[in-house]
Amino acid sequence: MLFLDDYLREAEKAHGHLCAGQVLGVRLAMLGLAKLGIEDPRGNKEDRKRLVTFVEIDRCATDAIAVVTGCRLGKRALKFRDWGKMAATFVDLASHVGEDGKGTTLVVPSQALTNAALAADGQQSPSLNGAANSADHWYRAIRIAAKESSKALARTMHPEIESKNQQQMLAYREMAEDDLFTAQWVKVKLPAEEFPGYKGERIVCAECGEGINFRRELVRDGRVLCKACSGERYYSLL
Repeated sequence: MLFLDDYLREAEKAHGHLCAGQVLGVRLAMLGLAKLGIEDPRGNKEDRKRLVTFVEIDRCATDAIAVVTGCRLGKRALKFRDWGKMAATFVDLASHVGEDGKGTTLVVPSQALTNAALAADGQQSPSLNGAANSADHWYRAIRIAAKESSKALARTMHPEIESKNQQQMLAYREMAEDDLFTAQWVKVKLPAEEFPGYKGERIVCAECGEGINFRRELVRDGRVLCKACSGERYYSLL
């Protein structure tokens, strides 16, 4: 893992400018990786295969998180959940847990997708050591969220700085982790089609004829449709 300043330089280059959100994102991601014991997800192949990251906001911090973790939307290792929260969850694909959150089973990261795919086909993977057969495996994860109180703390730390952004940028570098973030151990359900590297059947929508990947099709009145044709469009036709 690099030093904070190294990541901030890379984040500034990737995002186009440096801001308080970038500092938050870098520190948040560094803490998440440290909690999971992942040292180098950008350079070490096994570390990279261990990690899937969920982000909860489409703001500056998300670009910084991608810089630190190496997770990208195009690699299917970065998942966006539009919750409007300055938070991210770092999932360890090498740490399978039971539905009750107990009974952690360590698996080789490259085996995790195979396990999920086998379960989706109704088969049990021997690497799960008798864990319940399910297409939706649970994985150990750490969720890190920025504290709302950190903004007020930044004002008390550097009242001499008039710019709120500059004030927060400096304070967020200096704050203790416990003052800046909350951390929760959680479990995350990941079916096979959510994994990086998943290759599944491509389905054709019966209405528009467009291809559908990653099991995103829906069945309506016996017809296999894409989400748009089933009435879930985010756009309107002109």
